Amino acid sequence: MIAGLADDGSVNKAFTFGNDLISQTDLSTSDTSYFHYDGQRNTRNLTQAD
Repeated sequence: MIAGLADDGSVNKAFTFGNDLISQTDLSTSDTSYFHYDGQRNTRNLTQAD
């Protein structure tokens, strides 16, 4: 897992990796978004869990 930092240095996002980047979670809202890839492994979409 990799973390994203806010301007004040606090952790505000968590990124989950498998073979590639799988998801990001906003730690202030607990919203998770998922990355989708095309056949050339480029990120094409980012969708929310709900």
